[in-house]
Amino acid sequence: MIPFASSAARYSDWLRVLLMKDAETSYISVKDEALSFPSVRGKEQARTMIDGGIMLSVPVVGGGARLKRECGRDVMISDHGRWQDVHLGAIKAVYGKTPYFAHLFPEIEVIYRDHGLGSLEDFNLALHHLALHWLGLDEEGLLEEIRGMSPEKKELLGVLAQEMRKDIDMNHSIFGLLFRLGRESLFAIL
Repeated sequence: MIPFASSAARYSDWLRVLLMKDAETSYISVKDEALSFPSVRGKEQARTMIDGGIMLSVPVVGGGARLKRECGRDVMISDHGRWQDVHLGAIKAVYGKTPYFAHLFPEIEVIYRDHGLGSLEDFNLALHHLALHWLGLDEEGLLEEIRGMSPEKKELLGVLAQEMRKDIDMNHSIFGLLFRLGRESLFAIL
């Protein structure tokens, strides 16, 4: 199962694995490869860290102990409390002045509204697909183009990635990176 609003570091690791696959398997779309995203068990399925040391947790029916025993579609999001409002308020408070907030936040709000009371897996997958879209990874041929780069260009991308990561905590949610850098976030996770 894909973790809740997974960290930029986890996306970086996943992308590196995809880029190492040989050209004969490149016909597989990134959305299909979501199945190979590093899965998690336990509370990490429903927790993420955002800037300011704020932990966001999605409440599940049966509590956190249930996450140790089960994952996937069997785990339903609890409807108690105002957790969606709390999450969205925290995200707005932390990232509201970032360059891409006004573009990305409405899409996150829709996911919270449309998937916030179903299965945890569906909710997490919807957020993952939004991240893929904003990274540009749902575009046809992008991975093949990156794989086909010369070693010199790949080395320059590595230098660019290190420079872009200086002010970013890669252990925080991918959305923090996307709020700051938009589509250029892809360069930070390569």
